Amino acid sequence: MMISFFENQFKPFVITVLIINIHLIFTPLSAQEENFSIPDSLKTYSFFKLRSKVNEWYFKRKSIELKTYANTYFKKAIKTNDSLLIAEGYGFLSYTVFEEPKEEYYIDKAIDYSKNLKGYFMPAMAYYIKSGIKSEKNNFKEQLDYLLLAHEAAINGRNLGLVSRVKHDLGALKNRIGEYEEAVEYAKDRWDYIKNKKHNTVYLSSLYLLSVTHSYANYLEDATVYNQQGMLLSKKIKNESYYAKFILLEGVNQYFKKNYICLLYTSDAADEEDSV
Repeated sequence: MMISFFENQFKPFVITVLIINIHLIFTPLSAQEENFSIPDSLKTYSFFKLRSKVNEWYFKRKSIELKTYANTYFKKAIKTNDSLLIAEGYGFLSYTVFEEPKEEYYIDKAIDYSKNLKGYFMPAMAYYIKSGIKSEKNNFKEQLDYLLLAHEAAINGRNLGLVSRVKHDLGALKNRIGEYEEAVEYAKDRWDYIKNKKHNTVYLSSLYLLSVTHSYANYLEDATVYNQQGMLLSKKIKNESYYAKFILLEGVNQYFKKNYICLLYTSDAADEEDSV
């Protein structure tokens, strides 16, 4: 009875301590939020200019420059009490970390600040990044949920470029989970946005998605047309990676068509590409 008494008396205290400890372990607080000082050279930078600098340095994620611009944006945003700017700041901070708990922490903060608002970047971009985190964990149900949230938010924010990017990921995901007809529709929508844009890797990626989804949906002739376009264009702009991908896709297509002679020619072309 005495043990039972003490268990009942201290149970709330033990649970509280556990909650606090769990919070400390799994909430990746960073010194950069508290201790960063804006350099004198950046104090007059507008949010627009800082945003441009963050995007400019995004692909050099280990750079001091990216961390400096992102932290400056965040510090300036905090002083404004503008929820959308603060959300963007947290989003930019997520670019500067490589540990998944920290990245997700920043993105969750961005969502918290912007989920009830309609901005051009937020909350759509936060939902989109969150979908990528779920994809890396192979949690496709939650990935789909966040992609749909990103799609709705991007439409509300009139961010047509992001709407198109989300549709690309929805097409790839729908294809992955076996919903082939929906995948084709998303891929077509993405292509309608991209097809008159500059011929680059993004263009080839969209054409590749169009081919893959049509192939899985058994629209093999259409897929062949897209593969031929992809091979010609990737060769023209000297993208060897996508050239090989389109050859491989067409080889699969010819196999499904039972066109084995053509498949041999496709295989030879792939071998020739590997030898370059």
